[in-house]
Amino acid sequence: MKNISAALTAFLLANTVFGRADLIDILLPNGQSLHVVFGTNQDISYPDGGYTVSGYVAGGPTLYSASRFGTWEREEYKNSASFRIASESMFLNGLIPKSMYYPGTTTPLMQAINVGMLTGAKVAIRTIYWPIGGPYQAGLSMGFMVMTVGQIGDVKPAGRSKIKCEVFDLLYLLNRPCPPHQIQTACRHTLFDPSCTLNVANFQSTNVTIGSGSTNLYLNLSIPNWAATTAYVQGNVIVADNVIFMCTHAGTSGGSTPSFSLNTARGNVTQDGSVQWTSQNGAYPLGYVLFTGGQNSGLTKTVKAQVLASGIQQLQLWYQMPFPVAPGDTVRLIPGCDKTFATCSVLQGPVNAGLHIGAMMYVPNPEVGI
Repeated sequence: MKNISAALTAFLLANTVFGRADLIDILLPNGQSLHVVFGTNQDISYPDGGYTVSGYVAGGPTLYSASRFGTWEREEYKNSASFRIASESMFLNGLIPKSMYYPGTTTPLMQAINVGMLTGAKVAIRTIYWPIGGPYQAGLSMGFMVMTVGQIGDVKPAGRSKIKCEVFDLLYLLNRPCPPHQIQTACRHTLFDPSCTLNVANFQSTNVTIGSGSTNLYLNLSIPNWAATTAYVQGNVIVADNVIFMCTHAGTSGGSTPSFSLNTARGNVTQDGSVQWTSQNGAYPLGYVLFTGGQNSGLTKTVKAQVLASGIQQLQLWYQMPFPVAPGDTVRLIPGCDKTFATCSVLQGPVNAGLHIGAMMYVPNPEVGI
């Protein structure tokens, strides 16, 4: 059953002819949105903030465009009444000329979509109504009916400049194995999820600048060397003895170089004046980088390897970034976890070592279990 306002219910009961259009919000992986309209060839300025990760919000007005991001249309949406929970889907089609760019970048929108930059995007579609007699005008809407809130699953090219997206409602999230936990030697938790209990804010770096020679797959990090009598905040990173150290307790560094060389193993702490430095040696494989500046701002990618290349700290990504990486772009570094007890002990600390690990360490591997 659709939940609509009393005013819209009364309007629909009293009128058999009316104007209507679909407002479509597509939340992209980089945090930006496409606001498009279907059912009319005019742009519509609607007096709210549209759909965000928190749902429909007050604010606005939000401009829904009939042509800025190409032309979009939804196919029919089916509702069914049943005693059995089932996920429904619908199709969303877009006709996108090559002159349209992915928001915040200089990359054509169609090119970005072809490398997966629309897959997984949240979609919200609602229909607005207004009295017949002309096109929509600001303030005429009698309210809206939410058609669907879902997520794009599959994106299929349907021509040189046309795509066809299948949008699943969020009930599809219930299509998961039960019981959800597998019996395995590795930890079943994801680093920084509620079961892990660690807070990502305590482990991520502040902004790190990308240096020259970087590509979409290899990131050269411009990390400063340690400096004496310098104020550092939590998350600042430096290089000492060819190892990345992160400030885990803010303060001012001492007047002489501390004993970094004795504490290069991951997780080891070096006291430096009132600053504490924690070694990030080999910490970033299986972690990720979060771009905070440049055309990839808002996007993340998993780190494959962390190496020292020609004296430069370099991260190799599992997959290349979809948009150009340029010197001066900024990222935040988030460490990874190989789901072993040893790494859990480093991350959780000696007091909580293994307290929250989700591994069943004495279960044999499948190949030796028989």
